[in-house]
Amino acid sequence: MRVPEERGRPLSGRCTGWLLCLLLAAPAHGARGAWQIGMGVATFAAPAYPGSDSESLFVYPYPDISYRTRLVHLRRNRVRLKPTVRSRWRFGVAANASPPTPAGTPDARRGMPQLPATLAAGPEALYHLRWHPFGLETLIGVHSRFRVAMQSNFHMSTVGVGGGPFIEWESRPASRYQMTLGVGPVWRTQGENAYFFDVPAAYAIPGRVQYHAPGGYAGARATGSLTRRFGRYAVTVFARYRYYGGAVFRASPLLKASDTFLCGVAMAWVFVRPAT
Repeated sequence: MRVPEERGRPLSGRCTGWLLCLLLAAPAHGARGAWQIGMGVATFAAPAYPGSDSESLFVYPYPDISYRTRLVHLRRNRVRLKPTVRSRWRFGVAANASPPTPAGTPDARRGMPQLPATLAAGPEALYHLRWHPFGLETLIGVHSRFRVAMQSNFHMSTVGVGGGPFIEWESRPASRYQMTLGVGPVWRTQGENAYFFDVPAAYAIPGRVQYHAPGGYAGARATGSLTRRFGRYAVTVFARYRYYGGAVFRASPLLKASDTFLCGVAMAWVFVRPAT
């Protein structure tokens, strides 16, 4: 499947701009923020592509970066800003990625071309509730992600947009174990659903008919991570569950599983941390 190429670069530029604006616009309020920077490796087992019934093992570099003040919280793949110290609102930008799908994947995509890796980033807004189950902070919010495909020539092409409401629980900053849990439904534009679930006529074979995915409801997801620090080392376990029941692309011959599960572990060495 060919990915549309129009407007790819301006879109990625806007996502980067949002992130920079949040960091630069945050006022220096209260105690000076503390950086914590590390680097390591993450390995995880995941479906060969979304909705696949076969798994692959992936190994990637793993940056461990955090920065916190009373107004700004940067943590790995997201940055959030409070308008004021007492505000219960959070506004930010978050990102995620999907690995490339190798050509000749031994499942429903056999014989189809490789899907490049994708990067998704976009804004989010959250509200901090006065509810703390098991000592966890509770937030409700809504987010959107603008996804681009990263071609081999370093060109980024637009894929589509996804997002939806969610609820999130996270441990307090001073907790020994840093935990984050989230759950919510997902909606996607036609372009993003088509990227993963379309079957062009040229690749239709017996048992894999031509199919064009519409935009709309794309299922639900639940995510979780737990981090424990040991001196200069940090170990994180993470997982993601996707449920495709009721998704608009459920008739796609590429959707081979009603739900999928990703799990992995990451270890990082922290070489910049607050003075004690």
